Amino acid sequence: LSETALQKLGAIPYLLVIISASPNNVLCHALLPFRFHRPISLSTQTAQSIFSQMYYNDWTSFVDQKDVNKKSFVQLYTSKRVGMGKSYKIRKDSQKTSQHVCIAFNSEDIEWKFLVHNFWRYHPSQANLAIAPNRKISDHDIITFHLDLSSSISTEINNFLFELLFLQHINTGQNILECFHVNHNMAFFIEIPSKLSIDKQTPQQLLYTLFGPIAFPILDVNTENNPYVYGEEAQYALKWIREFDANHLKLSFLFSNTNDLI
Repeated sequence: LSETALQKLGAIPYLLVIISASPNNVLCHALLPFRFHRPISLSTQTAQSIFSQMYYNDWTSFVDQKDVNKKSFVQLYTSKRVGMGKSYKIRKDSQKTSQHVCIAFNSEDIEWKFLVHNFWRYHPSQANLAIAPNRKISDHDIITFHLDLSSSISTEINNFLFELLFLQHINTGQNILECFHVNHNMAFFIEIPSKLSIDKQTPQQLLYTLFGPIAFPILDVNTENNPYVYGEEAQYALKWIREFDANHLKLSFLFSNTNDLI
């Protein structure tokens, strides 16, 4: 900048805000004298305003507006009991999309570079980077990312979710392939575990990024909105169990053995 421009900028007040989830890093120690001690909280109105600017509020609106979308979509899938079929419900809800991608989080540690690489494989810009040359994805193709959070997750998942859903940008290095930016044609279906491996916290308490002041849409999966669907093999197995419990199979087996002996 020229000297004249610098002089003009010198008269303009500005605010630099640094937010860190880890107060023990070097930068935080250096900036400790400037620490803001007053608790910061979002009002309900501000939280709703932030959410409405970043995301659609319902899945139908997001799908109907896919050709003019300017915002992404996020929905949480919960259930009060284990085995209610959250993954099946997510796959069913993703049938209207061009691409469904499941990314599992099965441990306490976050493999940042591995996750960024997987996200990049389905980004509309990947065609220019030769990541997946045979896969053609346009800006109008809806991509659903199924984030399957297991019961083994730790609080570190909050850092990842904050960068992905609030900053909408993840940076793990200087190379473009080590960064990921959320595109407006992306939807994130997040499967919340019914319970955690360590019972000291509930999933809602551990995942404070998702269950904070900014309220993401929540779908509680149950037998009403996700009834059990028994395929042909399952129906055959149930029929066999009913016949077995009624002793019909035992009698048939006995007569069969008797005929063999005769």
